[in-house]
Amino acid sequence: MNVSAGFGFDQAVTVVRVVSTLEGGAIFIGQTPDDDEVRVRFVGRGFLPLPGDRFHVKGQWSTYTDRFKRIHRQVESKIMKRRVVAGELLSPWLQRLPNIGPTRSERLTTAFGHDLVDVLKDVGRMAEVAQILEPGKPALAARIAAQLYAGMAMKSVADEVRISEAEFLVFLEKIGLREPRVASRLWRFMAGVNAIERLLKNPYVPAHLMEWSLADRVGQRLLRERGDSENLATHPARLAGGLASVWRQLIAEGDSAATEQRVRDLLSARNVDADLALAHADNREHLKRAGSLFRAPGAAWIEDEVTRTIVGMEAVEPSLAIPQGESLDRLIADGERATGLSLTEEQGEAIKTLLHYPVAVLQGGAGVGKTTVMKVLAYCWERLGGNVVMGALAGKAALQLSRGASSPGMPRLAYTLARLIGILERQHEQDTLGKSSGRVDDIRFTPMTLLVIDEAGMMDTPTLHRVVSRMPLGARLLLAGDDGQLFPIGFGKVFHDLVHEGSRVATLTKVLRQAEDSTIPLVAAQVRRGETPAIPVWNG
Repeated sequence: MNVSAGFGFDQAVTVVRVVSTLEGGAIFIGQTPDDDEVRVRFVGRGFLPLPGDRFHVKGQWSTYTDRFKRIHRQVESKIMKRRVVAGELLSPWLQRLPNIGPTRSERLTTAFGHDLVDVLKDVGRMAEVAQILEPGKPALAARIAAQLYAGMAMKSVADEVRISEAEFLVFLEKIGLREPRVASRLWRFMAGVNAIERLLKNPYVPAHLMEWSLADRVGQRLLRERGDSENLATHPARLAGGLASVWRQLIAEGDSAATEQRVRDLLSARNVDADLALAHADNREHLKRAGSLFRAPGAAWIEDEVTRTIVGMEAVEPSLAIPQGESLDRLIADGERATGLSLTEEQGEAIKTLLHYPVAVLQGGAGVGKTTVMKVLAYCWERLGGNVVMGALAGKAALQLSRGASSPGMPRLAYTLARLIGILERQHEQDTLGKSSGRVDDIRFTPMTLLVIDEAGMMDTPTLHRVVSRMPLGARLLLAGDDGQLFPIGFGKVFHDLVHEGSRVATLTKVLRQAEDSTIPLVAAQVRRGETPAIPVWNG
């Protein structure tokens, strides 16, 4: 490389891209405040430039010739000073305090910079702060300063946390993080008096919370801040963070597992060495396998817990004795008379099957009479001495289930799963921990409860886990739905898997109901059977 001397350079530069790191410096592409691009060759120790860093660079313009004989200009520098702008994260936080808006927060950060948090801890500097807040209005300034210090006073744990949040934001500003949204998410996750210490200990926690480009930038800054400035690209924390980011993406797409090649491709897309990342995870026994698939660790735990809970529910002795033979036939016939319904043979056999399973599945497409079966089944269970609770994922589905399962003189309420989970969690705390929220719920789960969940095909695995993990020992579960519907938005498809496995399933196939002048249910059933549907001519 041929270099010749030139004129001086003395400007602020924001790092856009790091070209290479040297043993005693680095070469990077930067951007000046005038949006001009500049190439800088820094020779010196103490700095590891990362994209987004801001430096004040002093040096000399020079030219060099690359291996293709092309001539380039660059700045040769031995003097760089990191520029950290106080207030980018601290100002939004200040504006949550009494009577502090954009103008006053700017005055404070301009005057005190990153020492502001310490200034606001020192009551002796209140007059100085007042002068900065409103220099021409001393009476108003004194009142605002007093309110500000009162809001910052460390009189309780809550106030200590407030101070810690300000210190946390100052720390993030100092390492070069400028996005308030990112800082806010980090604080919500790490909140506490030792948040900075915990974040430094786990620098790639952001990989679980945000897109990889941001998480990697934050993670590398944290590694650099704690002194791990060598080989950041292959640092174990970055390898683990890259894999965590892959799991985050897969789960967001609804997958709780992926092929090894898929995982490798996603790691490579993040510029993370796939061999090293997978070997590191394997050595720490963080790589879970299911045949040829890799399982996302958190999702795998939830799936295993759901499996364990279902197996446990099926191992418990029945809380109610289910009659057999003619006695069961008479019970179902009583249910038909009480509800004013007439069951088909298929529906009657479905009820007999479902009554005997601690965890059961009612499968069927539109119009096959699932609600009819649930209605008669609920009557039978209550006649045997149990209680029935009904729920659905969404409010509208719960309302439709409530209407469909009710009879004249026999109203039956259905609840959203969110409400049922809240009831289960409150009851669990009261029964196991002796805690009471003081709230009286409409229903109570007991070992003799049958929980019926409609539209269960759209329920993801985390939601099901929250339900079954809080159900009392002995309670039973019926999942009703259609495996031809869309999968859940979240990860997992327990209902579909149970239908496919088949041992706990009662299936309805005969279409009994369809909307007036509509053949949609019939046509849908034909398509699902692999038949070419006979679609009548549209009559307008």
